[in-house]
Formats: sequence, structure tokens, C-alpha cells
Amino acid sequence: MISDISIELQLRERVIVERADDGLHVAHVGENPLTENDARPLQLYVHGELVSGGRHERASAGK
Repeated sequence: MISDISIELQLRERVIVERADDGLHVAHVGENPLTENDARPLQLYVHGELVSGGRHERASAGK
């Protein structure tokens, strides 16, 4: 028997998925440690529109 399946996940953690005898095995592997010089963006723009950022950044963007 063949079936089509669609799975949509909003993953927030790293996992490794491996085929097992009768299905899939999912293992949580944790996150890699951040380097000390890891610069994270403060704002994210999509097509010129601010979609993510702190309240301070949003208030400043409108000025």
C-alpha cells in the first residue's frame, strides 16, 4: 500500500530524523553553542516592511 503524506512542522529545536524498521525516529540533538562574536540582527525587513524587531526599533522606524 502506498500513501501520500504531508507533515508541516514549525521546529524551534534541532532534531535528527532517521528511518527506523517500521517508521521514523526523531532525536533531539540540542543547539550548537553560540560564538562570542555572533552578531544577531535587531530588525528583519521583508519587501521593505519591518516584520520583526523590538518595540523600540518599530517606534524608531516610523519616525
